[in-house]
Amino acid sequence: MEVPFRSDPTDHELPQLKKFSSAPIAKSDSTGDSEDSRPSSQEDLASNAQSQHSVLDESSSNSDFYLQENQNHQECQVQDLTELSEEQLMLFPDLDVTEDINDQKKDLGLVEDSLVAQCQYPPLPYLKPATSDDPQAPASNSKYSTELSGYSFNMFETETQASLSGAALTRINKEIKSLSTSLPCEAEGSVFVSMNSKNLGEIYALISGPAETPYEHGLYLFSINLDGNYPNQPPNMNILTTGGGVLRFNPNLYDSGFVCLSIINTWDGDPEEMWNPTYSTLLQVFLSIQALVMDKRVIQKEPGYECYDENSYENQLYCSIVKYGNIKFAMTEMLKNPPEQFKEVVNKHFALKKEEIIKTVDTWLEECPEDFSGAFDDGLISSHNQWTLDEFANKGVKQALKEATDELKVELGNLPVIS
Repeated sequence: MEVPFRSDPTDHELPQLKKFSSAPIAKSDSTGDSEDSRPSSQEDLASNAQSQHSVLDESSSNSDFYLQENQNHQECQVQDLTELSEEQLMLFPDLDVTEDINDQKKDLGLVEDSLVAQCQYPPLPYLKPATSDDPQAPASNSKYSTELSGYSFNMFETETQASLSGAALTRINKEIKSLSTSLPCEAEGSVFVSMNSKNLGEIYALISGPAETPYEHGLYLFSINLDGNYPNQPPNMNILTTGGGVLRFNPNLYDSGFVCLSIINTWDGDPEEMWNPTYSTLLQVFLSIQALVMDKRVIQKEPGYECYDENSYENQLYCSIVKYGNIKFAMTEMLKNPPEQFKEVVNKHFALKKEEIIKTVDTWLEECPEDFSGAFDDGLISSHNQWTLDEFANKGVKQALKEATDELKVELGNLPVIS
């Protein structure tokens, strides 16, 4: 497995790259379409994912903080568990949380002698209820945001129901409030989430590739499962956009669907990188994948390749593989077979970006090197993406990209014009 967010070791901001915030990108005062009013590049997304963790950093080093937090919030946690939202009670009318409440009271140790023992890191899970002062997604009047912001978070329904504890439901309900207002929705980078109303632990996320990366314009589908022990256990997450298991989009995004990230405890990172039941959230996970995994430094995510130059033949070849898979699977195949929960999103996303997509893929084709000077022999790349290397070897890299691009243009031509 790979270190999830490795960067050039000379980068003075390396520690910040490994810490994430549940807060989204700060809301802009601008309401226009200017570049300053929204996350316009990979660096903007990464900066927001990096910069909002300092308060948690400061507090996590102070054990007195946790003692005070438990003293202030122990009653609130029991109250939160007791007062399930009307939404939850409608979905789960037969839910009995009496046992959970009694267990929570016992765990909280309202007896003073046990309080100090509870204040060890990490503290007991606690999130404040959502308010109008919570961070919101950036305000924008862009055509993309206007057309698609209403689809950022939605519910679907199946016959399958799951048993979740009252504590898990309370936490998930708070995250629903955050997701419904804080998901980014811009042409440069968006996240769409769909949750099963009969089983709140079944979630799908559609993450668009950020601008100026080999993932640009593509839509990547992830499945997320929250078990009854959430948030004490991190979400189980898989990537479903793999071309049927033939393409590995990143050292962290396997062709088998496995997602290797310290923030969901699938890689043994430093303690501050791992899932924290108090502060880590689904929103944080989604933004981390979009901003810090889906970038131009693809092969550098693999241990031992961190110092490779961005323009090295090895990274260029891996990026060409990603571009090929992006066009073939995250765009063309997504258009042909959109996920049921995201059909409207897929059609509008590609219809709105059609001209921009054509310009981008034509540029990729024009800039694609004819010869990768032995990079085909790199053991890592062949072990990750032998199927694509075979395609490149049989057709030539440019010809393979051209065929995929021509197929995409046919699908884009079938889309209606959104006035």
